[in-house]
Amino acid sequence: MAGVVGSEALLGSEGVAMTAEDRALRGALSAPGRSLSFVGIGGAVAGVVVFEDRMRPESPRLVERLKALGIRRIVMLTGDAPDTAASVAATLGIEDVRARMQPEDKVAVIRDLAARGRVMMVGDGINDAPALASAHVGVAMGGYGAGIATDAADVVITVENVERVADSIEVGRRMVAVARQGILFGIGASMVLMVLAGLGWFPPAVGALLQEALDLATLINALRAR
Repeated sequence: MAGVVGSEALLGSEGVAMTAEDRALRGALSAPGRSLSFVGIGGAVAGVVVFEDRMRPESPRLVERLKALGIRRIVMLTGDAPDTAASVAATLGIEDVRARMQPEDKVAVIRDLAARGRVMMVGDGINDAPALASAHVGVAMGGYGAGIATDAADVVITVENVERVADSIEVGRRMVAVARQGILFGIGASMVLMVLAGLGWFPPAVGALLQEALDLATLINALRAR
């Protein structure tokens, strides 16, 4: 006998009717941080599977660091029930939370936000892959084994520590700063050398050696971007 496992809406679409007793059980089992999946067999509810979300201990610290880094808006997109999502968001201090989000819903939100500014998307599951690909920067938590998500992402965190997201922002900003510094220094110093060589301050051979030394100094400076 075939069965179906999923949300109340899914069971309804498959012709499984919820009785008053089933709804009473749903109310008794529902609580912040919990998600319920129903098992339907033969057109009736045969059981309920209770999933309880546990917030990762480093999550509050991550939100604090993101705000300290000047991230103006943090949006929580989740497929969980509204009560569960609101409970987690309140603990983390996130004001903008969207619950019961399907993959296409997440993509729509990311595209809407991207039309108004730069967007980083962080995800760890196969359902996050489309949204990761839609963001300006997609960050996948590779430590969770999310193969498709890592393929769609620009950055992969290889350890199961979401606080590394803040680390990646700091590293990225440092790399950009060092790259800009190297470009400005390289162009400026090269122009000075060309002017001095044109004025005859040193022969062409010395100018070539100085240019090589300048290139080496720029490369050494770039090593700081780690």
